[in-house]
Amino acid sequence: MNTSITKLAAVALAASILPGTIGATQPRGAEVAVVYNSNMGPDSRLVAEYYAEKRGVPKSQIIGLPMPRSETVTRAEFRAQIQEPLLQQLESRGLLSFRASIIPSRAERPGMVLWVPVEARVRYLVLAYGVPLRVSHDESAVPPSATNLPPQQRRTEASVDSDLVLLPIAKRPLRLHGPYRNPLFGTTNASALSPTNGIFIVGRIDGPGPKVARELVDKAIEAEANGLWGYAYFDLRGLGDSPYRKGDDWLSAAAEVAKTQGFAPIVDDKPATFPSWFPMPHIALYAGWYDNAPSGPFTRPTIEFMPGAFAYHLFSYSATTLRTPSTWAGALLDKGVTATVGYVFEPYLDATIDVSIFMSRWIADGWTLGEAATAAQPVFSWQATVVGDPLYQPFARTLEQLRQELAARNSPLVPWADLRLLNRDEAAGTPRRELIDRLSKNAALHKSPVLEARLAALYADEGRESASVQSMERALKLKPSPQLRAQLQLGLARRLASINRHSDSLRYYEQLSASETDKRARLALIEEALPVARKAGATSAANRYEAEIANLKQALTNQSGANR
Repeated sequence: MNTSITKLAAVALAASILPGTIGATQPRGAEVAVVYNSNMGPDSRLVAEYYAEKRGVPKSQIIGLPMPRSETVTRAEFRAQIQEPLLQQLESRGLLSFRASIIPSRAERPGMVLWVPVEARVRYLVLAYGVPLRVSHDESAVPPSATNLPPQQRRTEASVDSDLVLLPIAKRPLRLHGPYRNPLFGTTNASALSPTNGIFIVGRIDGPGPKVARELVDKAIEAEANGLWGYAYFDLRGLGDSPYRKGDDWLSAAAEVAKTQGFAPIVDDKPATFPSWFPMPHIALYAGWYDNAPSGPFTRPTIEFMPGAFAYHLFSYSATTLRTPSTWAGALLDKGVTATVGYVFEPYLDATIDVSIFMSRWIADGWTLGEAATAAQPVFSWQATVVGDPLYQPFARTLEQLRQELAARNSPLVPWADLRLLNRDEAAGTPRRELIDRLSKNAALHKSPVLEARLAALYADEGRESASVQSMERALKLKPSPQLRAQLQLGLARRLASINRHSDSLRYYEQLSASETDKRARLALIEEALPVARKAGATSAANRYEAEIANLKQALTNQSGANR
């Protein structure tokens, strides 16, 4: 990934921001136009209709256009088969209105007529499965005045989504090379994100198949009804004085937002990404970088994404395709994530989403996914695609309100609400002993593995190792999820070894390694277990580990050679 677009001469979209005309009291579905590809057989239309039904989008705002079936289109195809007919449909249906504005002539240029968007009945464009994803580079679109610019400044390729963000100003003579600055980057006013200010909020209901696409809608609605619960994971690179440090800074700031909102994030700042053996239970939020293909825990057959989960891996070509799980975005969608962001071509680090702004607007401020993602993009007509329901808004209610609603329904999710409330109070400075006392008195404690696991962590932070071990052992008896079980077993193995209970520690290492089939993960576990076995005097286990370590290393070497 290259770092900077500062030399791209990105131009601001508008000199001023105009007041929007969409009323806040409208049903949310009324703010949406859904677009599908009528050349994709029934699949694209059915996904569009499914979304419209679930979100209450009027049938008159479902727009089918005959588009290419491929994910990548030429600039000419984009203009003739997507951009121009979509704009015409929006106008003819009364969803977007323009007026002519006369720009007087000046010494340096003649006068001109600009068509200005003055009224919009929709703020959101939702692209259904089957709508093309990428617009390829068109050298003929680079004017002679730009031919001497560096190659990165002459690029015209973009995501279809990011080009459609600018549809409200598409009647103007827009250049096609380089990105356009987002005039509302970092805004704290969600209502300003409007076509009357030159911007559509664009989201995509897509993925490796129409079933995956439809599930994005279902999981978003489920999380809005019940809350988004689980753990947050942030995978930094540990960059110091580096031109790429901004990526780490964004992730670190995003983790801080998650912390203040009660997610108690797990933050890794080592250069390598999360290893394959790393347990990741109940994923609500994930953001990390920088591997060029799905790696580590994300290569497992099953990933514990919670309903409504957002996951984002920063990689330059993370969304070159969504129709297969070969890319980061495609794989995350295929494994059950509800929303993600990816890049269809090299974006340069400076022009990627500021994930800290996104997390702040989405989680802390309670905006929709589309609003938060649009405010967090520094440029448009560039490489980003936001995959997921742009209306998705799981943080619209306060934690207290949501907890009260769940309790009134006798929901099994109440312990998750209690966990976030506790984590939020800890982040705000509540003394640890007060938190331990509060959690110890929670009626659901001895029925909830997540609460017992949290109590174990609080005890460990207080230096109460025996109490921590007891809580983890109780949590293991409460039928935790497979990944939480692995996390507890690993925690017990390490904690018991730290207090010289090596035989007990070895028992948990044995349980972990017995259930681990991934070669790299198994190698890491038994390398960690080997010195424990020696200290426990378990000669047979130590000898077995030594032999298996040698075999696994040889197998991985052979596998690496075969893959070259």
